[in-house]
Amino acid sequence: MSDHYPICITRSTKNLLEKKTHTTIEYRDYKKFDERNFLQDLADVKFDEIENLKEPNLALDQFYKLLINVLDKHAKVKSKRVKYKSIPKWINSEINEARHNRDYYHKKGDTENYKKWRNAVTELIRNAKKNYYKELIEENKCTSDIWKHLIEFTSNKNETNINFMTHNGISSEEPTEIANMYNDFITNISKTLIDDNLREQLETSHLKDFINSKNPMNIKLTFDHITDEEVFRLLSKLNINKSAGTDNVGPRILKIAAPVIFKPLAYIINLSIATCIFPDKMKEAKITPIYKKGDKSIPGNYRPISILPTLSKIFEKHLAIRNYLNEFDLLMKEQSGFREHHSCMSALTKMTESWLSEMDKGNLTGTVYLDFSKAFDLVNHEILLKKLQLYQFDNSSLHLLRSYLENRSQEVRLGKCISNKTELIAGVPQGSVLGPLLFILFINDMPLIVKHSVIDIFADDATLQNSSNKIDKIGENLQTDINCIQTWCKQNDMVLNETKTKSMVIGTKQRISKSNQNLAIKINDKNIQNSECEKLLGVLVDQNLDFDQHIDYVCKNTSSKIALLNRIKKFLPLQTRKLYYNAYILPVMDYCLTIWGSAPKFQLERLHKLQKRAARTILEVPPETPSLPLFEQLGWLNIYNV
Repeated sequence: MSDHYPICITRSTKNLLEKKTHTTIEYRDYKKFDERNFLQDLADVKFDEIENLKEPNLALDQFYKLLINVLDKHAKVKSKRVKYKSIPKWINSEINEARHNRDYYHKKGDTENYKKWRNAVTELIRNAKKNYYKELIEENKCTSDIWKHLIEFTSNKNETNINFMTHNGISSEEPTEIANMYNDFITNISKTLIDDNLREQLETSHLKDFINSKNPMNIKLTFDHITDEEVFRLLSKLNINKSAGTDNVGPRILKIAAPVIFKPLAYIINLSIATCIFPDKMKEAKITPIYKKGDKSIPGNYRPISILPTLSKIFEKHLAIRNYLNEFDLLMKEQSGFREHHSCMSALTKMTESWLSEMDKGNLTGTVYLDFSKAFDLVNHEILLKKLQLYQFDNSSLHLLRSYLENRSQEVRLGKCISNKTELIAGVPQGSVLGPLLFILFINDMPLIVKHSVIDIFADDATLQNSSNKIDKIGENLQTDINCIQTWCKQNDMVLNETKTKSMVIGTKQRISKSNQNLAIKINDKNIQNSECEKLLGVLVDQNLDFDQHIDYVCKNTSSKIALLNRIKKFLPLQTRKLYYNAYILPVMDYCLTIWGSAPKFQLERLHKLQKRAARTILEVPPETPSLPLFEQLGWLNIYNV
């Protein structure tokens, strides 16, 4: 007899198997679309009647009605059932028949015939893939068709199917309910993160002084009317590969229709500027959640991809806020995001040069990598408009921007399932032209309150740094400035994430070893984690700036991509193999190379060997083949000369 209790195990099997279901999608059928006939019919439409309407929403509604009536005639909206997992285009009846025979003999236990048909299937698939990609190249089809199918071989697919989600204690497997759950989550982020009891009075004296020093004559920003010629130019420059918004009128159609629609569209935009009303249909966003990482049932583990109507971007591009800001040099030099002649490279160069300079002096540099929770989604509209008023936006511009920000709606789409529309109460519109610029204006005053340290900002990524030969002094200065930033956050409805905010001491190995101390920085009375290596704008920065861990990352990433190329090279013509290298491998190897390219030669040699392996893979030559003539044949520079 045993006195042991039985052991019970409960195992959740949810989502272990994907549902083999179909979905129905709607699409426009362009198979018989004729541009010439479409334009002829469009030219017969009386768009000039729109000028009798004096309210922007009514005018835009009529514009869409007239345009879509003609579009429906030439490219009808149809629906079709599709599988979640699409069938590759190179699959043919011969392959399917061979697979059937292979599986039949496998079940029968006939080993000889099973092996025969297994080998036949392998050979048929190899030849079918090779012929398919060869035909794509020979027919001069868009390379996006090639990349679309190459991604089938990679593990980097963007997943949009959500089979199960839990939010506010409620779980669901039903797609429409999941869409509504996710929409509720992203709509109410500000309510979830902002504690009204901690909010403090907005302090603007620093910002006023800064603006007055740049624009002492108080010259106002005014939105001018748009010309017919500018509308036509903007329509002609549209990228036809972009998706359509909730209006289901994509950039391709607008670009084709430009010779006919530019005048009525100019009238609508000018009517909006005159009445200070941004049309509601231009403020409707279509959201697609893309899985990032972590538990797939948690809404926060998906990134919302927002798509706005193309016409809204035409309007926004005309509102030349950036020109005004550049004219008076109103953007802080500490901000590198969303600015001309600025990039991740320039931001990293500025920081690393400063750190290296302090290392040469024998100093240590304390750095704090600030993480703001959902910064773009938390922008308080009233605070933003108050700041825009300080930046000398005139009353009409402020009224139009208020209309632009308020009464925005969005819906989440999962296949054919669409959530209820919800109204956004905070945040700048993502996927827009003006949104990023309004955001950096919103946080533009943050550097003004930093007293002892240097702050570098790229969009919503901020790095605080302070240098000295005494670690205690560094920690004291950083803590003072962190406290100032916390106060700024309480005044501006921003939230610092103390869990994701990290600190690190940068210096020579000898200097760090001698100090033998970590920074003791607190946010909300909680110690933030000290780190020995942090990912900053895509580069792994370590304490000694030798970039060993970043080069390890680059080598691992590059090696896996070369291994994939080696696996699929037999299906790809030489031209496509070259394209693969330029699109997938080279960007990994040379990203911010000037930052970490001064690493020891033995580290760079690891990358050089990978380059040589890639060249031999592309040209299908033996491993011992000398690399120099291969590089010349491909027109490559080696890693030392890139």
